[in-house]
Amino acid sequence: MASAKKSNARRRPVSAAQERKPDVASPAIVSGATAALRVVPSPIVPDPEVGERAARRRFTAEYKLRVLREADQYREYIDVTNRNPKPFVWTKTADDILTSIERFCQRISGTGH
Repeated sequence: MASAKKSNARRRPVSAAQERKPDVASPAIVSGATAALRVVPSPIVPDPEVGERAARRRFTAEYKLRVLREADQYREYIDVTNRNPKPFVWTKTADDILTSIERFCQRISGTGH
């Protein structure tokens, strides 16, 4: 035969004031009659930063078609560019680039960043 009471081994410690309140419905003798106690749960306060339901992303057919058209345009641009490739030509020497970097480093040094 199973016991009607649950084990208290997993319960959190509670104060004496809280311990007097029943946490499950139990019969009580009221004015000589037996009545069921109703346990009213404390109201749950929702987190204002978390919505009740996750927002679903809704993409229309028009939007999806636009994305596909743009992808086709990008592919066409790449195909045309690759048919007639032009090599990259450096306009500055390595010394010019290093001098520019040195000036930049001197300008930002000592700023406390």
